[in-house]
Amino acid sequence: MLTNNPNFVLNFNQVSAPGFSKHDIIYSSINICRSHNESVRTYRDFKNVNLPGLLDAFNAFDWNLLYSITDSDIALNLFNNRLLDLYNQFVLIREVKPKNNPWFNAQISHAIMERDIAYRVWVSDRTTTNHNQYKRLRNKVTSLINTAKSNYVSNRLSTSNSTKELWGKLKNLNVGKSVENNNKFNNNSDEINNYFASNFTPDTENPSIPSENEYGLKFATINENDVILAIKSIKSNAVGLDEIPLSFIKLLLPSILPAICYIFNLIITSSKFPEAWKAAKVIPIKKKPNDVNLSNLRPISILSALSKVFERILQLQIRDHLENFDLLTQFQSGFRRGRSTTTAMLKVHDDIHSVVDKKGVAFLLLIDFSKAFDRVSHVKLLKKLSDQFLFSRSAVYLIQSYLSKRSQVVVANDRVSAQIPIISGVPQGSILGPLLFSLFINDLPSVLKYCKIHLFADDVQLYFCSNSIPVSQMAQFVNADLLRVFRWSQTNLLPINTSKTKAMFIKRNQLNISLPSLMLGQDRLEYVDKISNLGFIMQDDLEWDSHVNAQCRKIYNGLRLLRLSTSMLSPATKLSLFKSLLLPHFMYGDVLLLNASARAIDRLRVALNCCVRYVFNVSRLARVTHLQPKLLGCHFYDFIKLRSCFTLFNIINSSSPEYLFNKLTPFQSNRVRSYVIPRYNSSHYANTLFVRGICRFNLLPNEIKNIRARSEFRRECLEWFNRRNQQQ
Repeated sequence: MLTNNPNFVLNFNQVSAPGFSKHDIIYSSINICRSHNESVRTYRDFKNVNLPGLLDAFNAFDWNLLYSITDSDIALNLFNNRLLDLYNQFVLIREVKPKNNPWFNAQISHAIMERDIAYRVWVSDRTTTNHNQYKRLRNKVTSLINTAKSNYVSNRLSTSNSTKELWGKLKNLNVGKSVENNNKFNNNSDEINNYFASNFTPDTENPSIPSENEYGLKFATINENDVILAIKSIKSNAVGLDEIPLSFIKLLLPSILPAICYIFNLIITSSKFPEAWKAAKVIPIKKKPNDVNLSNLRPISILSALSKVFERILQLQIRDHLENFDLLTQFQSGFRRGRSTTTAMLKVHDDIHSVVDKKGVAFLLLIDFSKAFDRVSHVKLLKKLSDQFLFSRSAVYLIQSYLSKRSQVVVANDRVSAQIPIISGVPQGSILGPLLFSLFINDLPSVLKYCKIHLFADDVQLYFCSNSIPVSQMAQFVNADLLRVFRWSQTNLLPINTSKTKAMFIKRNQLNISLPSLMLGQDRLEYVDKISNLGFIMQDDLEWDSHVNAQCRKIYNGLRLLRLSTSMLSPATKLSLFKSLLLPHFMYGDVLLLNASARAIDRLRVALNCCVRYVFNVSRLARVTHLQPKLLGCHFYDFIKLRSCFTLFNIINSSSPEYLFNKLTPFQSNRVRSYVIPRYNSSHYANTLFVRGICRFNLLPNEIKNIRARSEFRRECLEWFNRRNQQQ
């Protein structure tokens, strides 16, 4: 028996059947009952808010009382209480019972009545005329239902502004995976919260008085424009424990801005983060759908909406400070502008591939820190902010106030746990948390002596490659740096999970050697021939077959879910679904796949053709290559070339990320904007972005290469590729 949910199987066994069969009987009891959920759903009615009355009530309050308060906690409590009163008064709670058939209308009802009458007439008098009349009305009902369904689904999906919103509406239309089981847990909320709390690491030392750093980062007071930009940048409308959603705050703009500015500036000048914003509502998320172990859960903190707005303002000031003084290592790609998992992989992959191309080999290690975000030492982080990143004393005290005396509750199985204090870590789901973690781990590269390193938040890639050093000596160098990393982790109270830390020996030629031991502390690391790395599946021969197979599985799974709604959607709606839900799978890291095998590229082409057949409702055996431009703007192979040119254009025009820009060497001639093609020995390396991609970029006319606007470059480049394709 195969099942994707073991909870459906109540009992199963195998028993003998003496007397009437030589075979055993296998039986099972399966819970296939489906309870009909007739519960009434409640929601806040934002559509029918009396906006003039709300603004009058807001302005009628004497806000001078707020401006006379000098304590951020008291000011915020007064502000929140007033907002919550207005929220409950003007944004009313409504009840709605979900309709089984929301597309049903009076015309269909009337047609069904006519059909049923015709059916009874035909049953009582079975003539050909009566039968034909019944069939005509029956087909009319079917046509009306299909049209109504199609119009309803198309109207619902056409108003979606994001992929997340689109998937949500598809699930409401019963298209897509059910999330019912992902929201149910075998453990209660208190047990889950206690498990999350067990990952915290207490500090072993007391915080020291930070340096004054008179010319360091001092958080500047803000104005109303800063608040508006920060509010617009927050996309989530999740509601924290204060129960005030961001959508309600937006209703009160711009009247509410002076009060928000006063509270924010009061926090900055006093370096005191309000206690009300330190309590987090934690939602456990399953990493794997059917794994019931507590270790399979990831905590996501839901914070106050206004707290996230304030964090965004601090984040922008910190980023500007770091960029102005160049304080972050260039090999940290996590949560930084102009950097991504793709740029990080391009850097590491090209560094290794360029050496392997010269008959070299490489060691690659993926180091896994155990519960890294939960175990950040507050004391050590604050010391680094002061000593390494030149935060002023007042700025350090504000971050200290932000991190200290935090607490969390877990919401699971419709129950809220007891509150538990947070003694370490940065909140997952916050705005500042990822940036603070990047600062905490920023000094890790400085401890290395031999290996190169690249970071993406807590994902650490350590690699050493050479075409002249013996493998045994390379392993000694790697082990020496592994020891340094291990000592750094002990000093910073950030333990490494050696069972999840993997090693890979990368080569293109056939070498019959015994792999040397790589040690991390007292543990020997496991060698693997392929591994998931930043969303890519790397192989020890630098091929991409496994990664392309995984991409195709995601595309086909997405198509399988979308095909359930094929009959209800127009080609235009299906094209929109393709671009929002399936095209990202083709585009993710596509510039890394330039040197993928012909077999792997052909799998992607076949997957794209399946998408074409879905969008335009074409039969399986019909040719569809001529329809590819309607999905991509050009043919599949030109799309790959276009994407490589667009990636190089972004790197060149932004001069970032620096670690990729430095790989490009321009020609000395000012007449052409072209770049030197690196030397290569094998055709495999010749097809990478920094060889074949540069060749394609150099072929572009100068008037296109000199364009500065991204959208214009993409448009002109696309037209140029299409013209070349027609000429050929």
